[in-house]
Amino acid sequence: MSTASSPTAATSSSSKPASVATPSQPPSYRVRWLHAATGLDLHTAPVQGSSSVVWAAFSSKESDRLEAAYQLLPLSAPSRQPAPRRRPKQRSGSRSSFLRPKSSQSSLRSAFSATPADKIVHGNAATEAEQEQREREEERKCGPGEGVPVGLDGLFEVDVARMELYPAFWTLPPSQPRPTVMRCTWMYTPDKPCEPDLAEELEEAYVSIRPWEESYPAELAAATSVGQAALDKLRVPVTTLGSNGTVLFEDAHSARVFSGSLPSRLSTTLWSSLSGSFRASSSTTASSSRLAGGVPVYRGYSFAVSHSSSPQPPSNPQQPRSRRGSAASASGNGGRPRKSSTSVVASAIDTTTGEAEVLVEGGEELGEEEDPSAREVDDLVLIVHGIGQQLASSWEAFNFTYAVNLLRAGAVKQSTANPALSSVVREHTTQYLPVQWRASIGLGDEDKDEDEEEGGRFTVEDITPGGIPLIRDLENKVLLDIPLYMSRHKEKMVKAVCKEANRIYRLWVDRHPEFPQTGRVHIIAHSLGAALSTDILSVQPTHVPAALPPPGDPIEETRFLFDTSRLFLLGSPLGVFLHLESKGIVPRRGRERTTEDEEAVEGEGRYGCLAADCLYNIFYTLDPVAFLLNPTVSASFAHSRPPKNLPDLTPGFHTPRPLPAPEPSEPSTNGGLLGGLLGGGEARPKLGRRVTSGLELSWEGDTAERRMGGTKAERRLDALNPHGNLDFAISHTGLGSEYMAALTAHAEYWADERLAAFILTELYATEEDRRRIGI
Repeated sequence: MSTASSPTAATSSSSKPASVATPSQPPSYRVRWLHAATGLDLHTAPVQGSSSVVWAAFSSKESDRLEAAYQLLPLSAPSRQPAPRRRPKQRSGSRSSFLRPKSSQSSLRSAFSATPADKIVHGNAATEAEQEQREREEERKCGPGEGVPVGLDGLFEVDVARMELYPAFWTLPPSQPRPTVMRCTWMYTPDKPCEPDLAEELEEAYVSIRPWEESYPAELAAATSVGQAALDKLRVPVTTLGSNGTVLFEDAHSARVFSGSLPSRLSTTLWSSLSGSFRASSSTTASSSRLAGGVPVYRGYSFAVSHSSSPQPPSNPQQPRSRRGSAASASGNGGRPRKSSTSVVASAIDTTTGEAEVLVEGGEELGEEEDPSAREVDDLVLIVHGIGQQLASSWEAFNFTYAVNLLRAGAVKQSTANPALSSVVREHTTQYLPVQWRASIGLGDEDKDEDEEEGGRFTVEDITPGGIPLIRDLENKVLLDIPLYMSRHKEKMVKAVCKEANRIYRLWVDRHPEFPQTGRVHIIAHSLGAALSTDILSVQPTHVPAALPPPGDPIEETRFLFDTSRLFLLGSPLGVFLHLESKGIVPRRGRERTTEDEEAVEGEGRYGCLAADCLYNIFYTLDPVAFLLNPTVSASFAHSRPPKNLPDLTPGFHTPRPLPAPEPSEPSTNGGLLGGLLGGGEARPKLGRRVTSGLELSWEGDTAERRMGGTKAERRLDALNPHGNLDFAISHTGLGSEYMAALTAHAEYWADERLAAFILTELYATEEDRRRIGI
């Protein structure tokens, strides 16, 4: 007889042998948790909800964690409340009175108690103390950060008390409900679980009939040979399916359910003609043809998987999608190999590591899938938005999460489909997360001034006259962020960025404890977010300790809790704010590229002296918000150092080929394979360059030689990134009007795959890679 791992054993860290059924105890099995198939997708645009739900399975390890959390819930939790239904009425005939002597049967409650994962405690069986405990814990909820981590890199959480799935690091748009999850025991197919009330009733009938006993196959064969009346005595009413609903068990792991209605009879006849007569076994082959019909159901996910090669029932709305959806949800790059299941069936069968899940018919063994939430990530990229996120409250398409997902999707596509970039990224892994700072603050809600008269307080809405609502909405929710930044609200905005970034980082480290020692953090800051990030990194200590404050401490609001490796500014107005403050960009002494650089300064607290290793200012040439940064280092030298065109590593435009390294005695250039596109191309003295080797950085050449080479401006630019240039321009490539393109350029960075490829290159390219691909 096939056996299954106990659900309780499945949630433990050690592998335990499958339990053996006894005449009074049903075989245990491993509970599997499922989620709405699109629940773990990282959407790049708003999606329409659907009335029908297609289900997909969590990985086995995720499912075990969910089951363990579920078993710890109080009985008053919403997810542990039994669904209201009529109790089934036992037929006059029963298995105990058919073809065998009567024997004592265990009560239903004791039988359920023998199966820990499906244990049901009814209210009338609870003690008074248990009732009081239920009332005290009635309001217990799992909030964000307190749920069970699931999905790639633990980006999502499950509230097992309310059976909801939600992102852990960002907020869902208001129009999108939280996807549901389901604790599955009985299933039609791997992607179609039985409803909870039906599954509960099937389990009760299962315990009543006891098809796991060795004598049951012979009884079923005898009843089949006798006729329909004998078979009816083995059927058990299932009121969830209607007044004529019944279930007939085939063996210890499968059954067939019948509703008795005409539509059901037609659908099951069609299903039977597609799937063939009921699966034969060594003891019931002769009776198979008499048991055709009904809808097959299976006790346990693994047994549903083992029978999934047959056609799906007509009621299945569609084939299940990948658990993580499109490539956008796979990774920030195409680095180290990892599981990429295309269906819930493949995710359960195509496994090579981990402990065995269950033994199924014929001795086939289903192994453990990879745990997507336990993936090792090398680089975490936090993305700070700029102006306009208040608009997301009215227009879901402006939600910043979609922009970040779009950039992640471009990085995945480029790192997997682009051989040049794949050779740079290698097996490194990256994750991108949005810093939604604007949603956490309410500007204009402060207390009134002491001398303000009662009733004199007003809001922006109060002073907004009539007109075209769309134009006014854009003005109040987009453009107003700039004067707010230049007002007394600036400090609140800076604190909001700090607090949200630190919240994300603390949660990330909680799920990836070794990351502070093995990983790096980078920042992409767009628009006004560039100015806010500069404010923070200007006062940030040169280095911060890797150890985080205790979990109970308040979240830091004045500095980041992490060191920033690379800072990418997109469409940045920072040059204007530096001009207003009469400050310039200077390298911070003590960072990786400026350890012994005499041109760097001890600039903690100096505006424009950033606690970051590399700085990049990337902009569309038509973006009206963007400004240059090279002149803020040296205005006179910037005239001879124009912005570089952003290297285009996308397929079709770039074919890498080996390039010889320049001789030490020759001047280096900005040429190479893409020299014409990169701009500049002029010869300049070779400087000792800070180069990357994997994730480590080392000096090329003698330090004294580096200090002696080039002008002061060149040495400073060289200390700020490997290109010796802060400004990178993206030219307009469209055929339409430049005036129209200028209106949308500021919001188009996220869909540009050239930008995604460049960022990955700057994270992982070694000096040899730069020479090889010509950047």
